[in-house]
Amino acid sequence: MERGEFLVLCGPTGCGKSTLLMTISGLIPHSVEGRLLGRVSVAGRDTRKTPVAELATVVGMVFQNPEAQISQLTVEDEIAFGLENLCLPRPEIGARLEETLELLGIEGWREAITSRLSAGQK
Repeated sequence: MERGEFLVLCGPTGCGKSTLLMTISGLIPHSVEGRLLGRVSVAGRDTRKTPVAELATVVGMVFQNPEAQISQLTVEDEIAFGLENLCLPRPEIGARLEETLELLGIEGWREAITSRLSAGQK
């Protein structure tokens, strides 16, 4: 894939989409038990040997149900949450937050309460 591209993985329920994504992100085998056969490499990193936090700098995933993954009170806090977990410096978090709000055209939603957003807004 090229920088800035994203991939959509779709298929019927039970076909293994989530399992594949959890393997690519390193959640399998680090956080989710199971038997992993073969080798999975992401951006030159072996997912068995690379911590999930490091893989998170190159892999992102969004699950089907937004309710299951939104954890913060406001849109601003929700966007900043992942950056904070990567231990980025405050000024960089602020810059990326501004960039994201502008890129998505949601500057006016910065202080919106996430639980009050519609499913489409989430």
